[in-house]
Amino acid sequence: MAKGTITPLISEVYPLAKAAVAHRAMEASSHFGKIVLTV
Repeated sequence: MAKGTITPLISEVYPLAKAAVAHRAMEASSHFGKIVLTV
């Protein structure tokens, strides 16, 4: 962070077609970090 940058912690990456699965993972709080949808 001394350089002025922040690296997010990514928990899981889902394709956009699996958005419902990603949403359920968020609701269940089964992740630690960000859940990313790829387009």
